[in-house]
Amino acid sequence: MGKITHGHARRDRDGFRHEPLTRREADALHEGVEAAKLARAERYPTEEAAVHGLWEAWYRLKELGWKEPLYAPADGKVRLTVSLGSTGIHDAYCEPRTSAPIGPLKWWWHPSEDGDLYPHEPILYKEKD
Repeated sequence: MGKITHGHARRDRDGFRHEPLTRREADALHEGVEAAKLARAERYPTEEAAVHGLWEAWYRLKELGWKEPLYAPADGKVRLTVSLGSTGIHDAYCEPRTSAPIGPLKWWWHPSEDGDLYPHEPILYKEKD
């Protein structure tokens, strides 16, 4: 990956506003990305180590009360979800799949702030408190 040479910083205190990044900001972002990459390589030097780390995180979430989405009731109730590729905990709901029996037996949907829906594939879910 080459150095970041331009981009925009999004700030949302007074709505959305875009401002060009300065060279210093771009360089700081690039340095942060590279430092995180090196830290991951040290923490998980091999595929086996990364898979073990993934298992450890999954198991810890299960200890904290998270469950596999296969067992979620398909009742349209909003629940907390986590998915691979995201660092957030998201609201989503599950409903029964009524079309062809190929693939999952349930659909998970993540509602957006603008009222749209996005398909969601959580690895774990949890009831909202």
